Amino acid sequence: MSGYSHLINFLQSEGYRFEERETNVRFKIQGVTYIGFRNSDNAFLQIVLMCNTEGQDRIKLLEACNALNSKKFVVKFTVTEDSEGVWASYEFEPNDSTTPADFDSAFSMLDRGTDELFQMLRE
Repeated sequence: MSGYSHLINFLQSEGYRFEERETNVRFKIQGVTYIGFRNSDNAFLQIVLMCNTEGQDRIKLLEACNALNSKKFVVKFTVTEDSEGVWASYEFEPNDSTTPADFDSAFSMLDRGTDELFQMLRE
């Protein structure tokens, strides 16, 4: 079973509403929108939280992302080409032993990481 299929099973079993698209699934948890990418040939799942950083200085964005990436192990931050967004991503390989708490932990790490990003941008 692919990582994407595990995510869909999790969302269905927990009663979350989601919208499937050709290449991804979008869903909200506690008011935060996440995207899970579809790759049916891959056991790994990538979950992304996209941050609107429009109007921020690109150098400051890159510095903040580099600082966060140097101290984070599983959450990675990437500035979009147009600098209008930062992708916070978490990639892992869910399996039949993956629990709802494991998924919740991934969402929590992404949410906390983006809070940290915006705090750095305010300084």
